[in-house]
Amino acid sequence: MLEPAAMTSILSTGVVGVTRTPMKTEGFSDNSLERVTCHGTDGSETHLVLKRFDRHDWISTLTSDPEVREISLLEGGWYSKLPPSCQAPMLAAARDSSEAAMLMRDVSESLFAEGDDLISENQLEICLKGMTELHADRWGQAAPRTSTVNFCSASSWLGLLAPNVGRKRFELGVDNAITASLEQGWQIFSEVASTSASRTVAAIQRDSTSLLTALDGVPKTLIHGDLKLANLGIDARNRLVMLDWALVGFMSPFIELAWFLAVNSARLPISKEATSDMYQAMLSHLGIDLRTDWDRQFELGLLGGGTLRLGWAKAFGTMAEDDQTRRREIAEVEWWSEATERA
Repeated sequence: MLEPAAMTSILSTGVVGVTRTPMKTEGFSDNSLERVTCHGTDGSETHLVLKRFDRHDWISTLTSDPEVREISLLEGGWYSKLPPSCQAPMLAAARDSSEAAMLMRDVSESLFAEGDDLISENQLEICLKGMTELHADRWGQAAPRTSTVNFCSASSWLGLLAPNVGRKRFELGVDNAITASLEQGWQIFSEVASTSASRTVAAIQRDSTSLLTALDGVPKTLIHGDLKLANLGIDARNRLVMLDWALVGFMSPFIELAWFLAVNSARLPISKEATSDMYQAMLSHLGIDLRTDWDRQFELGLLGGGTLRLGWAKAFGTMAEDDQTRRREIAEVEWWSEATERA
């Protein structure tokens, strides 16, 4: 794929040479990135990024994704069918029996900066516009039976960060900083969350049938699966840049909204309630009216997409040495405990 002749075909411009350098990654998967520079026949340079997939990565292992669904999406034309407000920079892919790789445009200048600085309200609006248009585009649909994409299931998505993953990480071959922290984090959660919330979460972690059944009654749609700011950016045309589609699936959109609220909580410029109100208003503007059933669906989403996925990390935060972080995460645990009790 990276030979000059192939790159000439991919970029539709003459390429005489290709150089590659490793890139630092901040993610929690076992995949790796390389910066690819294509040297043109006219002396120009085109910068791309190559993502190499480890087929034994813990996320692909736990979500049954040996074929790499990010590549399957490209092969099936899914990225090109995204709503106008969304942009995925994938260009080409290659794989054989042992390796897989995706070639992407270099969008690093568009991505959100790392750290805990608040994003602006305008940036939040662009994020929610992309999310709501993605959800509205296939609202009420299930995964197409003829699709070649092995979409992530709701049970795999909900259970990805469960305590049993921490306990069985060596057996599963998924030992890393995240899986090594899960069991301890959930133990802390049981101590700092409300008794009712802790018991509810523990019961669902033992048997998620009740939650999965409840979520089956909620309209499904295509969700990205991991809308943390580290995977997002805003391009020059104010489109939402969306990377890392490893957890894409047809599920309740409210677990995606809840995950967005939970994983990005420290950087939201307005409250979680105001953010969810903005999401609801944008959906309504797109013709999807949820006023009669919003509370039930949203609270189920908060339980599945927020507490059940990130309660362990919020609990760890209550032990932080930094006073501001500790107080913020104590408030987070209280907020998610109350949401869990309502659900």
